Amino acid sequence: VGSEMCIRDSYLTPPCVGIAYIDGFDVGRQTGRLAVLDYQEGCYTNQGLYIADKDGNNKVLFLDMKKDPNWCGVQDVFWSPDEKMLALKGCYGWYTYLLVYDAMSGRALGSIYFKDQKYTLYNVTLHGWSPGGEWLLYSHYLNQPAEGVLSKIKVNTNGSIDPNSIQDVLQNVTICGATWGLLG
Repeated sequence: VGSEMCIRDSYLTPPCVGIAYIDGFDVGRQTGRLAVLDYQEGCYTNQGLYIADKDGNNKVLFLDMKKDPNWCGVQDVFWSPDEKMLALKGCYGWYTYLLVYDAMSGRALGSIYFKDQKYTLYNVTLHGWSPGGEWLLYSHYLNQPAEGVLSKIKVNTNGSIDPNSIQDVLQNVTICGATWGLLG
């Protein structure tokens, strides 16, 4: 317990040495590039979304979340199939969002948030893009995991998210994971 406390305490106080905590990552299907979410309040070295080459080298800060005090956490991140966009789940202004960014410029393209503040980073999960890149798959529950809902939402070609396109795939089940697949 003593060594765990030492590592935790040294991580929470800058310069944040100790065991690194990664919030989420994905590997690009075509290039093998890494998208890594590493954000920690109170730690200036863990600033947000990073992009690195397939070997983990040449890490570049893609989205600096420390510049905006409204960020309150992040988790899941996924490359679009063509690697032109990145989707992530984040807490911003104490609401949980699904967000889409242009993978070259870092410009925000689309977002949707869960209006009830009871939806947190822990009861909303982003599962990824459809094989063609038209949809995002996500799950959520409000009160307990057994009330889970698996849904998909349309992402337009410009990266905007269509809030009127939400389609529930499963309801009232515990969802531990989900993914897209091609049948054929």
